[in-house]
Amino acid sequence: MLLKIHGYYFLPEGKNLFLDISDTINKRYSTSTSTRNTDEIIRDIFERSQAILAKDPPFDVKANIPHIDNVRKLSIANRSLNPIVVYIYEDNNMVKGSPFASYSAAHKWLGLKPSSNTCNRYIDTDRLYKNKYIFSSKPIDSASKV
Repeated sequence: MLLKIHGYYFLPEGKNLFLDISDTINKRYSTSTSTRNTDEIIRDIFERSQAILAKDPPFDVKANIPHIDNVRKLSIANRSLNPIVVYIYEDNNMVKGSPFASYSAAHKWLGLKPSSNTCNRYIDTDRLYKNKYIFSSKPIDSASKV
């Protein structure tokens, strides 16, 4: 909760940590078996959260600014003059229609609601969405493909 309140979620390492926490919590709904020990996973998440909390927080909660206003302010400060472009890759190849001119267009192609938060959660994290897609704000050149 502290990670979210202080705005660490908006840092790349914060996003990845939240995705890992979500994956761990949601394993109970999965039919696949994990090879990693749960204690090891929790220890790793705890250590990473401590490292993130050691950084200066993006939000100053002592200023008593409502969370939504902090998010809006950070979003405006980080907004570039260029529109957000979303590149979607499947099996190291750009999908048909990619790059997309907006998160909404990418969401529509994925069959999601245009207002979904999926691209925001996964973009530039190198994490697979639905074990299938990688989202990037820049083209992934062939030299960086694994």
